[in-house]
Amino acid sequence: MEVAREVAAAGNRCRYLDANAVSPETINQISALFGPDRVVDGSIIGPPGWQRGDTVLWLSGHDAAPVASLFDGSPFIARVLGTELGAASALKVCFALQSKAMPAIWLEIAEAARAFGVEDALRDELARDGVDLDTTVAAITRRATTKGWRWAGEMEQAGDAVAALGLPDGFSRAAAQLYRALGRPDSTL
Repeated sequence: MEVAREVAAAGNRCRYLDANAVSPETINQISALFGPDRVVDGSIIGPPGWQRGDTVLWLSGHDAAPVASLFDGSPFIARVLGTELGAASALKVCFALQSKAMPAIWLEIAEAARAFGVEDALRDELARDGVDLDTTVAAITRRATTKGWRWAGEMEQAGDAVAALGLPDGFSRAAAQLYRALGRPDSTL
């Protein structure tokens, strides 16, 4: 919002693309600054866009199609989701719940099992279902240790988005809390 306010204050009549992981409501607040016909909602899904084919930039809004064409030949695969502002952010919210909130549950499961003293028994039970607790948690921890600082904000925005739908927002807010804790030097996660 801070950057959007700065750009809007400059008085430029540009199109404004916001491709941060924000809630549809945040996109609506940005469109109030510029006008809905000048804002394009974007969401990036995939790794950093260094090579074509790995990263998708989903776009929605009145000018989504012309903005998508600006990415022709770039590392991003630009896809238009429609003309409704907030649709791209809504997609990112749903994807982030799967890619970030669900893994946070594994971190909590592992920490709870350790704290209760039942880690070995849980490891055995999960192995019967073909799940390797240590490998699963180690992979999530590696990713979250380097990226969790930015996932926390994304999970807060996801919480705002699902709460606006009347759905429970605790999953994403708990994930944000876990990712913030993982970044602290005194963390036991």
